[in-house]
Amino acid sequence: MKNAIAALISCIILLLLSVAATAQDKTLATVTKISRKDSLEAAAEQQNAALLWKPATTDSLLWINKNGDIGRKSAYYVECVGAYIPYYITTFDNKLHTPYKDVIELKTFKFFAGSKYGLGAFFKDSKHIYHSWGNSGIGGFSIIDADYNTFKNLGNCYAIDKYKVYDVNFGQIQGADVASFTLIDSENCIGKDQNNFYKGDIIINESELDDPEIKAIIKKFKNK
Repeated sequence: MKNAIAALISCIILLLLSVAATAQDKTLATVTKISRKDSLEAAAEQQNAALLWKPATTDSLLWINKNGDIGRKSAYYVECVGAYIPYYITTFDNKLHTPYKDVIELKTFKFFAGSKYGLGAFFKDSKHIYHSWGNSGIGGFSIIDADYNTFKNLGNCYAIDKYKVYDVNFGQIQGADVASFTLIDSENCIGKDQNNFYKGDIIINESELDDPEIKAIIKKFKNK
């Protein structure tokens, strides 16, 4: 029993060190004598509460704390206690770990296309276009290299600019022809260009084109 408790405490200490060692907000800074997962969860919640995190935008993708840090709510899985521990990601995943607050203009930041809750979406402020993908604990948030002035939404499934085609979940679709790309079914997120049909970011192969549902969607589009 003592060995099990010691192993658990060691696991938690390593967790705290790993979180503190990142450029993320230090929401799990000081926890001692923890032997249950609810204690760890409570400590994290207490630390988050002390920072007074609150939604920074109407869609709640971004949060802001009392220090002016901008963050995305996420969770850190601790295998040894079998729990997801909440924390806030406050930097971009680049070499400099640039803080969100140094780049994002909150007063103009808004949802643009996809899911408003960031499961696969594009957002804009006055200077940049941002791509959010995945869900709590998994995924990311980054600035994309898109042409700002020509970037437009296609049915919350895709976006295009004058150079590229983007899927809301996986980003740029390599090889897609932007000049001929169009959305043919928003419910199933099916698009086409002069060369291929796409479901999301994946080219629909010949055998899949024989699927009755796909055939019906394509037929309906051609009959418009």
